[in-house]
Amino acid sequence: MKQPLAGTVATLLICVAALGFISLFPFPVFSGWVAYLLDCIIPMQVIVGVIWGGKQPAFAAKRPQPVRGILLLLLNLAVGVVFAVGLWQWIGHGIDPPTPILIFYMIALVLTTFWLAIMWGGWPFVGWFKSPVNAPDAFAKPGLVVKPKAGRTSVPVYGRAYPEQSAYPTGIPYQTVTPLQYTIGAGQSYPVGDLNIETDYYRAVTFDGQPPTDHVQVLGKDKYYQIWFGHRMAYVRAADVDVRPAI
Repeated sequence: MKQPLAGTVATLLICVAALGFISLFPFPVFSGWVAYLLDCIIPMQVIVGVIWGGKQPAFAAKRPQPVRGILLLLLNLAVGVVFAVGLWQWIGHGIDPPTPILIFYMIALVLTTFWLAIMWGGWPFVGWFKSPVNAPDAFAKPGLVVKPKAGRTSVPVYGRAYPEQSAYPTGIPYQTVTPLQYTIGAGQSYPVGDLNIETDYYRAVTFDGQPPTDHVQVLGKDKYYQIWFGHRMAYVRAADVDVRPAI
């Protein structure tokens, strides 16, 4: 018997055998812990079979059958149990037996794993581009965040980083720096976009203007940081915040 007929027949036989085995037990047996644990094993099976192609991990893939199959089975069971316990506590809040919501969550996770493995080529379990360790093309860079200085209950957020009033020369009107309606509260942090921005205002009100009152850049000494605030660019005064690693 040749493919795909052999695969079709084998699949049907396995389905019939599985349904026959399940029919020997009452419904509650397979609607609680059994169903949940079986669901938790599937994602690792997808990773081993589809993404790794049965060639990883090496300690199992290099063994002859049936040792290789037994080792891969034990690996799937071990990962599945750890996964099941973690999600039972985190998502299921430790409710015994697992709730339908937790089981539905696992079903959605299984479908997502299939989607990532087949449609997305295994991402994020494999890289989208080659970046070997000995000659990397991608580099990890630690992120920074700003937090209110100690003792501050909140700090203002600005929509522009204009100079202080004393920086403006005669003839150029002062541009008021007014905070937005948002603030950063104590204990909150926001990612840094740029720590080295110019606190400046460019005066240009005519096409053919001439310095010192037109087409002039006013530079200030009051330092600002550019941050990302709710997916929008904003600014905070450096004197109001501390810069810390994101992790």
